[in-house]
Amino acid sequence: MCGVFSLIVSIEGQDACSATTFATETSCFAGQSYDSTAAATTCTADPCVYDDSAAGIVDNDICCNVNTGQKCSDFVSDGSCGAGYTSLKSTTNRCVLTDACDFDTAYDKKSCCKSTTGEKCGAGTVGDGWCPAGETYDIANKNLKCVDAACDKSVLDDQNACCSKTKGSVTCKVGFEEDGVCSENDPTLTYNKANAALKCVGMCDVSLLDDTNTCCMAKVGVTCSKANIAQGMCTAGFEYDDKKKNNKCVDKDTCDFTVIDDRNACCSPLKGAGKCGDAQTGATTPGFCGAGMMYDDTKATKACSGAKCSKSNKDDVGTCCKANSGEGLCKAMPENMCGAGLSLNPDKVDSQCTGKNCGSNADDIGTCCKDNEGASCSDATNGAKEPMFCGDGNTYKEGTTTNCKQAKCASGSNVDTLSCCTANAGEVCSKITAVTTFCGTGKVIDTLKASKNCASAKCSPASKEDVAVCCKTAPKTTVATTKAPTKNVTTPGTTGSAHANLVGTVSLFFMGCLSQLM
Repeated sequence: MCGVFSLIVSIEGQDACSATTFATETSCFAGQSYDSTAAATTCTADPCVYDDSAAGIVDNDICCNVNTGQKCSDFVSDGSCGAGYTSLKSTTNRCVLTDACDFDTAYDKKSCCKSTTGEKCGAGTVGDGWCPAGETYDIANKNLKCVDAACDKSVLDDQNACCSKTKGSVTCKVGFEEDGVCSENDPTLTYNKANAALKCVGMCDVSLLDDTNTCCMAKVGVTCSKANIAQGMCTAGFEYDDKKKNNKCVDKDTCDFTVIDDRNACCSPLKGAGKCGDAQTGATTPGFCGAGMMYDDTKATKACSGAKCSKSNKDDVGTCCKANSGEGLCKAMPENMCGAGLSLNPDKVDSQCTGKNCGSNADDIGTCCKDNEGASCSDATNGAKEPMFCGDGNTYKEGTTTNCKQAKCASGSNVDTLSCCTANAGEVCSKITAVTTFCGTGKVIDTLKASKNCASAKCSPASKEDVAVCCKTAPKTTVATTKAPTKNVTTPGTTGSAHANLVGTVSLFFMGCLSQLM
């Protein structure tokens, strides 16, 4: 009887597998979980042994079941185990449930995962931009460890250990949605609309990689080298940068430099020594900017592409110039202001000039005028070689390559004479020596034109133009007539009328003839 009592006392004194004595979630071995049906079963030791020693194996087998659920090897992956843990890489252990492992429970975590033993998060490897989008380094996790000797941001287990969800006050939409913000420091980035609601570290800062990693993404469009970028396309102050040829634009088919992200991808600011406002190397010379454009004095300090601004460089023109903004319109411009070989462009009649009125400056001429497209001045049939075509004091300009306005040059057209003619440059009329014969019949030297120039190097009577310059129509000569006094035909000493005298004379003449007949 005493022996039985002693055995009962001994059993009652031993520890049991009850929830209060054994069933903590860390008591069972990896691959096991507490067996609630064994709550009253006593352990072999007092108290129950929870470790993995030979003495404790029996107690674990008494109080725990081998898991029969999801295999760890089928479920666990990099990043599954949670902060400070990594895969146990067991091929036999199983989780509690058959449909999935739950690593928020200690049984499954112990079955499939183990604590990391590598570099501490706070050792210095982890920094700005190391964590994935929407996360940043959490200093509270500085003592958690990565998997290996060095933390690796490509390992999700390491990210889990060192990073936490970013908890700033500004969303990506507020801080980064504006075109060009993402690519300000990194030309390969553009705004990521999918992350619009994620938070920045603080107020959204393009200099923080944590923020750009969260709110921006890499462009996936056409590369700069394949976008057929031409000079002048990069917008004012920028030029295509061949060093960026492998960067990508936003769109898959083309680069659009009105999109700042694209401009940042392919272009760089002009950095030449020439400045727009420099009198010698800049863009202030009238006509530099081209049709419809004028120098922009607000761009005086802007750099051109090279040591000297060039009007043939569209990047320089785009930087230094602006559209004409004067009150004057081309349709009010006198056509002869266009200059030799030019006439008003009918397509530009409503274009603005540089000032209140259109003038003969190169900017306005470039805006309002175009090359003549009519007959060549030198054309033998329709040109301007005909003598006197150019008018008094002018002559055909030898060697000219300009054209008239219409299909046939017209001597009365200011446009055509300006294009084809030049002022006489020969000797002056006063050098003519053959003054009586030079001008020809009905003309005389015009003394008032003594200082006028002939068309020929030496004034020539064979040149109609020289004769026209130096001569004038001879004035009509007036022959002076004097009335003869009336003669008295009477015999001196006689008196009487002329009629009486004439009768007397005839009578005497008749009487003489009669006496001879007798």
